[in-house]
Amino acid sequence: MRILLLLVTTLVLAAALFGYLTGDTTPARLAIRLMFAGVTAVGLVALRLGGATLAVGVFLYGSLALSLADALLLGGIRAPSLLALSALPAIAGWFIGWRAGMLVAFSAGVGACAVAWLEHTQRIALDATGPADHLLTLAVMLPVSAFVGLHAHRRFLRQLRVARENARRIREELDTRHRIQRDLQARNSELQLIHRLSARIQSIRDVEAIMRVAIDTIVEVAGAEQVTTYLMAPDGRDMKLVASHGFDAGFEHTAARFTLQGSWSERAFREGRPLIAADLAAEHLYTPAIREALTARGLAGAALLPLTEQGAPLGCVALFYRAGVVERFGPGRTASLEAVARTLSMAIASARHLQHLLYRARHDSLTGLPNRIVLHETFDGLADRLRAGAQPAVMLLDLDRFKEINDTLGHEVGDDLLSAIARRLERVAGHEDALTCRLGGDEFAVLLRDAESPDAALERAHRIRDALERPFDIGGMSLKIGASLGLALYPEHGANSHQLLRAADVAMYRAKHHGLGVSLYDRRTDTHSADKLLLLAELTEALDEGQLVLHFQPEKELRTGRIMGVEALVRWRHPKRGFLAPGEFVPLVEASELIHPFTRAVLAMAMQACRRLRREGFACPMALNLSARNLVDDRCVQDIERQLRAHELSGPDIVVELTETAIMHDTTQVAELLDRLDRQGVGLALDDFGTGFSSLANLKRLPLDFLKIDGSFVRDMTTDEQDAIIVRSTITLAHNLGKKVIAEGVENAAAERLLREMGCDIVQGYHLARPMPLDELIEWMHLHEAMRLSPEPLLLSS
Repeated sequence: MRILLLLVTTLVLAAALFGYLTGDTTPARLAIRLMFAGVTAVGLVALRLGGATLAVGVFLYGSLALSLADALLLGGIRAPSLLALSALPAIAGWFIGWRAGMLVAFSAGVGACAVAWLEHTQRIALDATGPADHLLTLAVMLPVSAFVGLHAHRRFLRQLRVARENARRIREELDTRHRIQRDLQARNSELQLIHRLSARIQSIRDVEAIMRVAIDTIVEVAGAEQVTTYLMAPDGRDMKLVASHGFDAGFEHTAARFTLQGSWSERAFREGRPLIAADLAAEHLYTPAIREALTARGLAGAALLPLTEQGAPLGCVALFYRAGVVERFGPGRTASLEAVARTLSMAIASARHLQHLLYRARHDSLTGLPNRIVLHETFDGLADRLRAGAQPAVMLLDLDRFKEINDTLGHEVGDDLLSAIARRLERVAGHEDALTCRLGGDEFAVLLRDAESPDAALERAHRIRDALERPFDIGGMSLKIGASLGLALYPEHGANSHQLLRAADVAMYRAKHHGLGVSLYDRRTDTHSADKLLLLAELTEALDEGQLVLHFQPEKELRTGRIMGVEALVRWRHPKRGFLAPGEFVPLVEASELIHPFTRAVLAMAMQACRRLRREGFACPMALNLSARNLVDDRCVQDIERQLRAHELSGPDIVVELTETAIMHDTTQVAELLDRLDRQGVGLALDDFGTGFSSLANLKRLPLDFLKIDGSFVRDMTTDEQDAIIVRSTITLAHNLGKKVIAEGVENAAAERLLREMGCDIVQGYHLARPMPLDELIEWMHLHEAMRLSPEPLLLSS
């Protein structure tokens, strides 16, 4: 562009110089006239090719430049005007753009040169000083200027219309944005209300209370004048009014209940979305009586929010409005209503789910009867009646022969039988003054809120038992079952439901074992005294505080005189009662869950003692006693294996002693556990042989290494021939089965000589040594070994 402008400027300057040298302004003025015409022509071309904007720029800026030059020439200024003429197109081009400026400069330069040449060659002769020249210029310029101006005006009008249309769209967009902003603010306020609603109802567990609490928030969110809330009735067919807002008692009576089938609500549940009606009178699905009551109160529009859980109806919320309100509902309002419906649906579903869980936690799943928790809570709720002199009673009932029926006919028949028993028991016991519960298995309990007297309570217990003696028709079979009942009375047998239930349990077992049918609790027959229960509680502390200790009694081989083993016997070093023998607390442990930590503690102490004996040079095995509870628990074997590894011992380092009664508890499982121990080399001894339910089949099948003859036979065998025969026969039997014999209770030398003559292998008893602490045992064993190896007899204290 710079090169073009420089070229045009050079041409203009050349024309001006030519006019100046001739000494007359006429060529310059003629050049200006022609440049006017040139600008006009170029403006028309620019209008055709470049548009109105380019044409207007060329014409206006070009005319302005030439008019200024012409005015200067008329004033007698020659060369400066031509210089201005050459500069103005360039300046105009700077403002109007390079294309328009280039056209102006080009037209001016070419025109000036052409006119100067024509006049110089005398081809044209014009009177530059006359008015005709100026009128000619105006005659050419004015039409073109009018045409360009009109075209520019039309273009301006079009641009004005476009600007107005753009302004209108901007206003509409602003209005839309303001409306959306208002909707968002309203939506945000509604969501905050819904959030507060959710926070308020999430901790409410009663479904109807949720609807009552939520109704105020619903009114605020929905902007409704009147609201009704319904819940599905238990029958699953009707909707029941729970709460309302803005209605009188007459309407609430009319709208208290309606049938779901065929209703507007059913349609909402089916479609799974809120329904909106601008004209209730035309909504034929709406319950007629309720619709008429609404229209009579001037309500025309309605919105119905279905409350569901996985498509199942829970309830609904109906919102009512005056005429013209519902039509103004926007998407935001509808979304808020849906959010309210979802919030209420989740709250109701959660509350019902929790109620179901609470019901299951408090009721038996098979029979539907209350459980032990409800029994205790019901008794606690009798405080006022107890102060008024009421005498509650607790019956505990255990079915007879139920296990046989369940095992023979199957669990399905057994479950049906339990359900039938529960229904009959409830019917006979009554509902008003009695609570029937199932405690588990085949145990039931009945709480009498006021038994009035022991005789009256016994009479009701016998009536219940007699009712259960009648046959039950289960699956076409007539099944007969019996029951044993234990009865405990307040306050003689217990101050609370827990004590009464325990007392009834004791009485029930007495009735079952003695075939009494019904038994009233008697403290004299209760072997589980409070003192023993207290001792069991203290035993927990004893395990934690290390009050249990082991004493050890050696076992001697008769043939060699060597110590072949040591039996570990547990003692309780009670802080108040002194040393307690096993018989005073071990039965309590075996009957409780303490058996597992107790066994682990004894195993650890015995293994530690065995390890120390090894360090002292005595490689005799350590004998341990296990109960029946241990032998039916796989954890016991795992505990033995773990303790052996922890103390770097092997299976042959210990001997496990068990009684015949323990073996008979569950022979199959006991055999499996003993086989596992035997495979690890653990010695196995049958303790107190002859006092339990002896079975030769068990002796043959179980991997036993030793038989321990009970001390009751050994103690009197020197004076009682029958005991001697039993001991001799036992020794012979054990040897024939490939087992060694250990005789307990050897208290004198005569008994030891007789046992040696009978071929007994090992003896144990006070004649050899009493049970003693580990330090004393080690000292005793050193002396015993020295005496055994010495050629001269040594004095050994026992």
